Amino acid sequence: DSNDSVAAGHLPFLIDVWDTDDDDGLPPNSQNSVTTIVQTRDGYLWFGTLNGLVRFDGRRFILLDESNTPGLNNSCIVSLFEDRTGRLWIGTRTSGVAFLKDGRVTSVGIGQGASASEKRLCAVGEDAAGAVWLHTADGQIWRYADDRYQVFVLDQDRPSDLRALVAESSGEVWGGSDARLANIRPDAAGGIEAR
Repeated sequence: DSNDSVAAGHLPFLIDVWDTDDDDGLPPNSQNSVTTIVQTRDGYLWFGTLNGLVRFDGRRFILLDESNTPGLNNSCIVSLFEDRTGRLWIGTRTSGVAFLKDGRVTSVGIGQGASASEKRLCAVGEDAAGAVWLHTADGQIWRYADDRYQVFVLDQDRPSDLRALVAESSGEVWGGSDARLANIRPDAAGGIEAR
């Protein structure tokens, strides 16, 4: 019975575990705290940790943090997303959102300011037209396209860690929270409207 072998721990997989105590493991400053993971098109694995962004090439872990990476203004990484152009979007706990492109980190000014921890990036996605949508803990949904940002404010009076976002191929974007569900869609005049 295949269930017996699974229950007994006989899975057809090999499991490797790395931590900061291993010579070839996670960088010591990462505190063994992985909060988010993404694999980019170039094959690298990226880990968000409480003390920086870690890149893994299959053999070595490299730590990028605020001390060695200009533009990364906070080392506590809470979300990662790669868009179709190869930008790696980085959400930090208290210094907002940045992206990594061609080895350079650029802060985008979203999620910063007073109560920055309530403005952190909770969900991110990309629509069929290539616009990137960013949903923050304070209820804002940002649309990034053609190097411009457009904001939609939803539930701003109710900060929440529970945020979800999905972009449909039709162009509609759904943003969910613990309070309600919002739909943002292209309108007949070529603009965007929220309901």
